[in-house]
Amino acid sequence: MAPWLPLLSLLGLLPGAAPAPPRRAAGAQAWEAESSELLAPARFALEMYNRGRAAGTRAALAAVRGRVRREGPGSLYSLQATLEEACNDPTVCQLPVSKKTLLCSFQVLEELGKHTLLRRDCRPVDTKITDQRSESLHSFSSLFNKDTLPEDFVMQVASIFKEFVTTYNRTYETKEEARWRLSVFINNMMRAQKIQALDQLDKACLGGLPSNAYSAIKTLGGLETEDDYSYNGHLQTCNFSAEKVKVYINDSVELSQNEQKLAAWLAKKGPISIAINAFGMQFYRHGISHPLRPLCSPWLIDHAVLLVGYGNRSDIPFWAIKNSWGTDWGEEGYYYLHRGSGACGVNIMASSAVVN
Repeated sequence: MAPWLPLLSLLGLLPGAAPAPPRRAAGAQAWEAESSELLAPARFALEMYNRGRAAGTRAALAAVRGRVRREGPGSLYSLQATLEEACNDPTVCQLPVSKKTLLCSFQVLEELGKHTLLRRDCRPVDTKITDQRSESLHSFSSLFNKDTLPEDFVMQVASIFKEFVTTYNRTYETKEEARWRLSVFINNMMRAQKIQALDQLDKACLGGLPSNAYSAIKTLGGLETEDDYSYNGHLQTCNFSAEKVKVYINDSVELSQNEQKLAAWLAKKGPISIAINAFGMQFYRHGISHPLRPLCSPWLIDHAVLLVGYGNRSDIPFWAIKNSWGTDWGEEGYYYLHRGSGACGVNIMASSAVVN
């Protein structure tokens, strides 16, 4: 276990960890809220829950109750919501699946008219069949048609599937649904293996290096615009068209780790590709972030972003960073990080394209 995980658990920042009780500031108030007042934060929490789900698989809000705590300019909503989840899209479900009821606990912060989801914990209720950790591999391997599959393959996949359902607390109404879920699981594993096999430079779904991305752009001959080749959030095949290429590069260059030189480059030649430790980004809402170095080591880089500007707020120097998590994250999709201290490795892996 990473050395900082116990600390996060104590702080209540890990999934499933008990949150530290909030301090009651002078003038703070907490009471049972009217249902109408809970609708806006509940709908926001539902939107966050459904993010990334296909249209026919999204949950609906059935009921909500909760408490609201006023403190300063913000309101903290603690919600208990009942969601109804069903898969009604035959192109996604492949099989009718019965409706599932979920009991969810949400914590939503409303501050200056903006909502932020702080906590989400959803569990199924009234399920007929649950996957207990004590179940043997035999109960999972029985879902296979063993006449057509080697026994060692059956046991290996059954072991992985069991680990998946217990780790993520999956539940299934019937054995038929469990068999269908297993088939989807196997198909996803096969797709991941194909992607991994195609990527000979990096680690496919596990990420890669910006330098290899530059090489790929040169090999392709350029890139299409996002309008011509957008991300749609569902299974697609590669349909790159050289005729639609709008931008190209001739080469790439690694930049200095000196932050003053990075600022000078950015001012003269434009945005810089960087990679940083994204730990501080998990809890960012607004302002200038400056995480403690032990919690955001510059040597544990794991996220690629774009450095687009710099400046000062109240005499505090910052970098303006464009993230890829949507405009409802951070300050309209941007992350403001302290400049001049090498915070979170912002200066470790900076590079840019060369266009003649």
